[in-house]
Amino acid sequence: MNLRGTIPPHLGNLSFLLSLDLSSNHFYDHLPKELGQLHRLRILQLSYNRLNGEIPSWLGNLQRVRRLEMKNNNFTGTIPETLVNMYNLEILNLGFNQLSGQVPSSIFKISYLKIIDLSSNSLSGSLPNDMCQHLPKLEGLHLSWNELSGNIPFGMGKCNNLKILLLSYNQFMGIIPRTIGNLTRLQKLYLAFNNLKGQIPNEIGNLLGLEPLYIKANKGLIGQIPTSIFNISSLKTIVLSKNSLSGQIPSSNFNSTMVELISLYGNKLEEFGSAGIVSIKSDVYSYGIILIETFTKKMPTDNVFVEEETIRHWMESSLPKGAIEIADVDLLRREDEYIVVKANCISSIMELALNCSAELPEERKDMKDVVVELKKIKQRLINNIEHF
Repeated sequence: MNLRGTIPPHLGNLSFLLSLDLSSNHFYDHLPKELGQLHRLRILQLSYNRLNGEIPSWLGNLQRVRRLEMKNNNFTGTIPETLVNMYNLEILNLGFNQLSGQVPSSIFKISYLKIIDLSSNSLSGSLPNDMCQHLPKLEGLHLSWNELSGNIPFGMGKCNNLKILLLSYNQFMGIIPRTIGNLTRLQKLYLAFNNLKGQIPNEIGNLLGLEPLYIKANKGLIGQIPTSIFNISSLKTIVLSKNSLSGQIPSSNFNSTMVELISLYGNKLEEFGSAGIVSIKSDVYSYGIILIETFTKKMPTDNVFVEEETIRHWMESSLPKGAIEIADVDLLRREDEYIVVKANCISSIMELALNCSAELPEERKDMKDVVVELKKIKQRLINNIEHF
């Protein structure tokens, strides 16, 4: 409702209030302590405001609250231990604030919790190994974009009802525990941009309901891609790029009808060429697809690509029409005085992308040659603009 100002303390006099939703406004400043008098409150939603200060410890007095949602504010300081007193809590959402310090272990003892969202803060420290022991109903754990460290708890496998596990963009180290294969109801798994090492456990193949799998940018991850991953018939997205995986790309991945995107670039993988000779040109293929995505603003999973047409086939058939017809509209504006020069540059890049993503590995350019060609394209662009 575009409300502005501070939250009035007089709301604390509404002793029979069951639900207070002030979200998506412009409230600022601290939470008035008078709200701690609302002992009958079941729902407290304050997300998408500009509230600041520390999360007050008196929130623990609201023992009947089931939903505490305060995401997208400017709260600072630590998460108070007193939240454990909110023993009826089902949803705890404090994401997108400026919270720091450790995640209180007491939170993991609130047995009714279904969703814990603490993403996009500056939380640090490790997670307790027995974190799932008292969380039989937990369905979503959102901890991405923090500074959490230590190992991914071995006890994570006891969160039997977990559907969403988001741990990307942290500093987790150690191995991916095999017990993660016990999370048979898991639908989303994000472990990207951490310091994980060792091999991807074969038990991930037990997650038969998984749709996206993101284990990107963990340079310590080695070994082969488990073939069990490609037994997950529900998988649509597989992102294992920028690790240190080696060996052959499992040929079975091409037998899945559900997979829409596979990203494996930045590893040490091999694939077989048409003559059965091992090739190491899988990275350059992925790079070619990324070039197409970047300059067209299309994704391989877009609905426009149906049946037999892939993003590469679309590019191959569309390029003769000219770069202006297929390039991202933000890159080529018709009022731009350099539109012809830029269009020629993008056409050259798209031709290079098609070469990189040729179906047969032996037909693709070497990555060193790709870099040389890109430098030439850049220099031609600069020269043409200078002499325009």
